[in-house]
Amino acid sequence: MPDQKRILCYGDSNTWGHDASSDDRFGPDIRWTGVLRNLLGDGYVVIEEGLGGRTTVNDDPYEPFRNGRTYLAPCLLSQRPLDGVILALGTNDLKNRFNACAQDISRGIQVLIEDIRQYMGDEITVILVAPPTLGTTLDPDDMFGNGLANSKLLGQMYRKRAVDLGVEFFDSGKVISLNHGDGIHLNAENHHAQATALAKICRRVLPLG
Repeated sequence: MPDQKRILCYGDSNTWGHDASSDDRFGPDIRWTGVLRNLLGDGYVVIEEGLGGRTTVNDDPYEPFRNGRTYLAPCLLSQRPLDGVILALGTNDLKNRFNACAQDISRGIQVLIEDIRQYMGDEITVILVAPPTLGTTLDPDDMFGNGLANSKLLGQMYRKRAVDLGVEFFDSGKVISLNHGDGIHLNAENHHAQATALAKICRRVLPLG
């Protein structure tokens, strides 16, 4: 269809669809990207690009290829043409080993948005997704154990970046909670709720001609 809108979903394991209950991957019709595709219909092409452990701009000393900035440009260029990018990163930057505050994580997000515009042009629509606060079920001895306080600040920090940069903003913590499972990953209900909210935004900012 000539008037289709192509949307890249660039994120981490919650975009990939990690199922904490089975340590496997949710099916395509359960992942928020798949639900979004079904909700939007044939006029939209939703491109999944999720990777477990992906950060904003940090190199992980234990897991290679997780720096979100390193892969972003090749991904954008290979998926051209694009009308929009849904940017859903930041949770993995909360890991203890990065020792990153919420402000620094939001600065990493700003760098990615600037890269998107550099390679795709200022006319591209960016939808910035703030990750939800880590859940109360999170094991305090987990690698994210020290990140809970900063996770509570990401929503307001991301919102400020979105306003300053003139991009669309969605605070996923307003519609989903991670107070279940491992306190990090979305369950099936979360995936559906996030997709439903994003579908409304996509129809508004990327209307079909």
